[in-house]
Amino acid sequence: NAELTRKVSEYEEKSNASADDLVAVNRKWEQRLSTELCIEKMKSDRLASDMKEIYEARVREVTSKCDDIVRASTQLTECRARVLQLQEHEGEQRATIVDMRKAFMAGLKDERSKVMLVW
Repeated sequence: NAELTRKVSEYEEKSNASADDLVAVNRKWEQRLSTELCIEKMKSDRLASDMKEIYEARVREVTSKCDDIVRASTQLTECRARVLQLQEHEGEQRATIVDMRKAFMAGLKDERSKVMLVW
């Protein structure tokens, strides 16, 4: 009976030691995994931050280009309006020149007829 009690006691001690070892190993793994998880989270956060910076820079670039296009379009519209004004003014000047030429030619004919009457 004493022998059996001693063997049971040895077995319990070994079982307790094994359980303590397992708990210690489990804690080490938990710490290691926790550390790795923190590292991966920091990498992920950094990557997200980098991606956000890249995105914001691209948005600024595209916005700037859009602003340039709008400015150029406005300038083009203003230039077209100015060209139309100049064409209109040119047409008016041509009409004036044609009228002056007709008047001159009419006056010249008048002068010719006067000269012919004198002869």
